[in-house]
Amino acid sequence: MDKARENILRKLQAAVQQQPATTVATTINRAAIFGKEPLDLSQFFEQQFVQLGGKLHSGTTNATLPLEVATLIESNKWEGVLCYEEALQSIVATASRLPTDSNEKALEATVSITSCQALIARTGSILVDSNTLSGRRLSIVSPIHIVVAYRHQLVVDMAAAFAQYQTPLPSMLCLISGNSKTADIEKTLVNGAHGPKELHLFLLD
Repeated sequence: MDKARENILRKLQAAVQQQPATTVATTINRAAIFGKEPLDLSQFFEQQFVQLGGKLHSGTTNATLPLEVATLIESNKWEGVLCYEEALQSIVATASRLPTDSNEKALEATVSITSCQALIARTGSILVDSNTLSGRRLSIVSPIHIVVAYRHQLVVDMAAAFAQYQTPLPSMLCLISGNSKTADIEKTLVNGAHGPKELHLFLLD
């Protein structure tokens, strides 16, 4: 038995040594996989985002953002706004019907406001991560998720979005493609199954 085993191992070793050296491809032919790159990333992203059920608010500026967010929240009578990012705190102060900013109050808030890492044109997705002060929970804990982003954050695909990171990666990366929904039960579409039932994006020029 030992002799047979040695013969098999010897043959395997010889076969491996005879194999030519191979290299792993380090580039991806994106055009072959996805088609041509969209000429207008902004327009393409907006179309994809809306088709997925996202609610787009475009043409917003830094000056008009607080009033527009406040108007959206007041018109829907949403109670409780949660925001951890200092850069967005002034918006919350203007818009909040019931300001909350602590972990203890997180489950009581109707609205979460966060920034994002990138906007992905091909899939109409929003990339968020745990490196921001919003952490892991704000993108999923509230029924309404409001994202504030800028057009310069637009990238063509996920490869371009992930290329922004250096190692080690954040402990959480999340791609948001429309509002949370499922049709697992009797093929009946339910919104807000595993996260926010509404996703709003304020896209600043």
